[in-house]
Amino acid sequence: MYIMLGSHPPRIVEHPIDTTVPRHEPATLNCKAEGSPIPTIQWYKDRVPLKILPGSHRITLPAGGLFFLKVGAKY
Repeated sequence: MYIMLGSHPPRIVEHPIDTTVPRHEPATLNCKAEGSPIPTIQWYKDRVPLKILPGSHRITLPAGGLFFLKVGAKY
């Protein structure tokens, strides 16, 4: 087990990449960050934070990525 002591600024270790996906197909946008305290990742569309609501087609993944059940589905 690795334990980081003290404070370390957040750093993105995996950036999202441009992805082309057929409409109505699933897609994952990966993103990972590290630091201490553990950073959180916030996703935006058109400079507005995305709302991840229960039952929506978007799911935030544990490492910080974003999963779309259906691309092009109504948000």
